Amino acid sequence: DETNDEELASSPAVTLVSEGIEKLKADLIDDAEWKFEEAVNLDSNYGPSYYWLARTKYRLGNVEQCLELLKKAEALLKDSETWMERISDFRDFLTSPPSPQIE
Repeated sequence: DETNDEELASSPAVTLVSEGIEKLKADLIDDAEWKFEEAVNLDSNYGPSYYWLARTKYRLGNVEQCLELLKKAEALLKDSETWMERISDFRDFLTSPPSPQIE
């Protein structure tokens, strides 16, 4: 189904998410947050936007909002085994107790 992939690849939300990921890698957290929020506003059915916005919210210290965004991502990406694994791993990371510090 190549037409779908091509349409998706040219979607403004996909472009914004790619740009947001680059901002995140560069530690430009506020810029990344803006890109991911814009992607959500443009296409509320594009699941990766929510996942990456959740990652950004975590970096900003907002774990509660992060978990809510992961629920949305999960609902939209439930047919993708790869995404479900990513979401599950990140949720596990967020909800697991911190490891004791070895002194």
